[in-house]
Order: sequence, then C-alpha cells, then structure tokens
Amino acid sequence: MPDAVTNDHALHDHTLAALVRRHRTARLLTQEQLAEAAGLSVRSVRNLETGAVRAPRTSSVRYIAEALCLDDGAYRQLMDAAVTQRTAPAGPPPRAITLEPGADLILLVGPTARLSIIVAPEA
Repeated sequence: MPDAVTNDHALHDHTLAALVRRHRTARLLTQEQLAEAAGLSVRSVRNLETGAVRAPRTSSVRYIAEALCLDDGAYRQLMDAAVTQRTAPAGPPPRAITLEPGADLILLVGPTARLSIIVAPEA
C-alpha cells in the first residue's frame, strides 16, 4: 500500500524536479539519454531532477522540454514550475528572538540563514 500513496503523491507533485523526472521516466529515458538529447550534461539533468538548482536557466528547461517532445500544456507547466522555483523565497522566514537584559548574543550564520534586524532590549 505505501507504493500507491507514494505514486499518488508523485502525480500531484508539480515541482520542476518532479515534472522532469516524471516526463523522463514516462518516456523510458535514463538521465544520460535525456542529457544527450537535450545537449546538457548529465549533472545538469540530475541537479534539475533533485531540485539542487535554485534558479534553473530558462534555456536548460526549454532544451529538456524539447528533448522530451512535450505538448503545449506540459511545456507550459514545466516552464511555469521553473519560474515558480526561481521566485520562491529561499528557506524559512527569519525567527524573532527576545533577549533578557544583559544576555550575551552569539550569532551563528550558515549558508541558508538570513538575518533581518536584531534589537536588544534596553537595560
């Protein structure tokens, strides 16, 4: 039964990664075959399918759509998913923190962290 749930979820997943993977597997193509047909590297196709690319190039998505011989509706859906992915905010919104008077502040900032404004309360 888990496979049915997984497959049902996959059909309703309209992310760029899911759409590329779904169209490629429906045409019984490997990532290597799709990359060759689209004139892209295997790494590019893999990165698109895993969602590793934050802002996919329009030309790359178009080459993949053409290599997959998508109809107009599927082509538009793929291009819309690429635009949505490019314009989606990166990561969760910043969290607010409250400091006690006299508390030390240590900031740990990683590649996905965003720092907006920190205001220390007056003592």
